[in-house]
Amino acid sequence: VLAAFVLGAAVGVLQFQAPEAPSVEETAPTPLEQAPAGLDFQRMLYDLRVLSRSVRAAGSPALCEAHRYITQRLTDLGIPYQEEPFYLTQANIRALWDAYVSGEDRWQTIWDSIQRNTPGSGLALNNIVVHLDAPGTEEAILFVAHTDSVAAGPGAFDDAVSVVALLESLRVLDRDALKRDIIVLFSDGEEKGMLGAACHVLRHREKLADIRLVINLDARGNDGALIMFETSSNNLSLVREYAKALPWAAATSIATGVYRAMSNDTDLSVFLRAGLPGMNFAVIGGEHVYHNAKDNYD
Repeated sequence: VLAAFVLGAAVGVLQFQAPEAPSVEETAPTPLEQAPAGLDFQRMLYDLRVLSRSVRAAGSPALCEAHRYITQRLTDLGIPYQEEPFYLTQANIRALWDAYVSGEDRWQTIWDSIQRNTPGSGLALNNIVVHLDAPGTEEAILFVAHTDSVAAGPGAFDDAVSVVALLESLRVLDRDALKRDIIVLFSDGEEKGMLGAACHVLRHREKLADIRLVINLDARGNDGALIMFETSSNNLSLVREYAKALPWAAATSIATGVYRAMSNDTDLSVFLRAGLPGMNFAVIGGEHVYHNAKDNYD
């Protein structure tokens, strides 16, 4: 029994070790027309340096600049996108949180109030949404990463690295081979209480039934494996498909129990509350950088 326990513990530790990172020169990336067919880590590092060079708190000029960079990258890639700006008063934010906590179905009333707001009437936020159509289906997979950081630091891992990963994934994606629509939500206001995700759900309520899976990418540190730490309920088939889809995957059901005992939420929380299936991913090593100035590019 002791030998089995030690062996199991050793395998568990190895499972959560990140694969070795490629050696990349920190220079400007090659032009898009010369970029490799596979993932270009040099381009990802460049994007990460640009996005995390300053604090990107919700509503700040630095975040607006980051949004311009993201949309320019999408334009360069020839990927269609929509910007979805909205303005939230303190009353709107309180109403969203009250409805979220209580579970009361007051969403349409809240959304009607938000839509009446004009620029300057509250916190200015902006979601960036990519929707790639697959032929012959309305079913969709939704990927989510938030663009804002806390006011205490530039959020290189929380959550710029996820934004960068999705941008590069869109570049290498074979759009002609899609079996389901791909939606990528670069959400705003996550650090203020998942505000961008909530507004996305409210704005697209009639389309939620088409979403078959939500994959949220976030971070609570800057080291180690990307762990799948939370899923929606009735998840056996979902976890099996995840294990089959990736040659290298890190996940443990213990993480879900620990996470639910904490005070944290992520954008996925909003989609789970809306009844959608989903998986939550995060790096959790190096927690000393979480939500402070140490979460930077260096």
